[in-house]
Amino acid sequence: MKKFVLCGILFAIAGTLDAQEFPRYSFTGGAGFTTPLGNTGNNLDTGWNIRAGGGVKFSPYLGAMLDCGLDFMDVTPQCRVIWVTPVEG
Repeated sequence: MKKFVLCGILFAIAGTLDAQEFPRYSFTGGAGFTTPLGNTGNNLDTGWNIRAGGGVKFSPYLGAMLDCGLDFMDVTPQCRVIWVTPVEG
């Protein structure tokens, strides 16, 4: 009888665990500054970036998400002079 009661309690608990909800859709977004470092910092100015994404969950353990991003860093004026100056030969 004790085993029967114990099994009944375990099945009742297991049934409530499956009833938990999970968010079906997810979204993300952000923006900020991009600071180049090292040798890249000598040739590029501080820029900006934008990020966005969205996804769907098929189950609590499996989902898909699409992330998109845009980064923009302009070339420094000193670097432009080097690139534009014609080389005589």
